[in-house]
Amino acid sequence: MALSLLNRTRAKFAGKLNLRTGGLPGFLFLLLLVFCALGLFACNQAAKTHPLVGTVVEIQADEGYIVVDGREIPGFMQAMKMPYQLHDAAEYSKLAVGDEITADIVATDNGFELEHVVVVRQGHRPPAAARGGGASGG
Repeated sequence: MALSLLNRTRAKFAGKLNLRTGGLPGFLFLLLLVFCALGLFACNQAAKTHPLVGTVVEIQADEGYIVVDGREIPGFMQAMKMPYQLHDAAEYSKLAVGDEITADIVATDNGFELEHVVVVRQGHRPPAAARGGGASGG
């Protein structure tokens, strides 16, 4: 759509904006049209989200990711274990291995990120004393 708009505008002003005779003002106007068209195109390319349902199998908050054994997302991703960053860093402390979650997957420049994480069923959580003290019995 944006390219079509640019082509129509260029054709309409082709005789008036000859870069050889129009000089700098003609070039700047054409450049402005290109940036406007690209802006319109970018606005139509909103980030797509995909619903994730899965189980937390690993939490690496210090390294900034969790691993989720996710169900298949038809048309997007097979069922697999995959690392994800969390959009909200505060979410790491609310999760435990074994939690069943739902979330929205968002593609970012650094991979995939999870937003709107909801624990639908809690996994096994150790007693509060063991969580805080770091001691493990066994």
